[in-house]
Amino acid sequence: MITTLDVETSFDVDEKGNKISSPFNGNMLVSVGYKMDDNFVKYLCFYHRDEPPTPNAKKELQDVLDRTDVLIGHNIKFDYSWLVQCGFTYDKKLHDTMVMEYLMARGIKWGFSLEDCCKRKGVALKKSELIQPFMKNNTSYEKIPWTIVEEYGRQDVESTYQLAMAQLSKLKMNWEDLYGN
Repeated sequence: MITTLDVETSFDVDEKGNKISSPFNGNMLVSVGYKMDDNFVKYLCFYHRDEPPTPNAKKELQDVLDRTDVLIGHNIKFDYSWLVQCGFTYDKKLHDTMVMEYLMARGIKWGFSLEDCCKRKGVALKKSELIQPFMKNNTSYEKIPWTIVEEYGRQDVESTYQLAMAQLSKLKMNWEDLYGN
């Protein structure tokens, strides 16, 4: 089973205006979106000012992780560190679309954000415009209207999935070729 995943978290802003979203300084897991194989995106709420947590979200997500053979994410080290700190377990293969783009660039200096990578590959773009006004005002995800967080998060998962598929196509490989059974 291949699962694409993306997390959104609360964050603090330091004295220089940098957003700090580490799970080690009191921030919270706001939401997790995931897509198993090529099915539709499922979106779970964990902590939000206006939205109650999704019933059984932790069990549902752990069940998904237990069935997953390859976990895909853009900058997956961020998402994975949050999962581990929140008590989830996963010990199988990770696929980072950002790292893959870096390797495929072969030393070319270009942007490796999800948006930049999707533009280069001609796949569905994330919906940055939805959250830009909130980010500009340093509004953390748990305070952004839930409908916007969910729409943005669902599209992040879909964009990451499409980027991973485009990468495989460019390499003329499939998941088994890349990671074995």
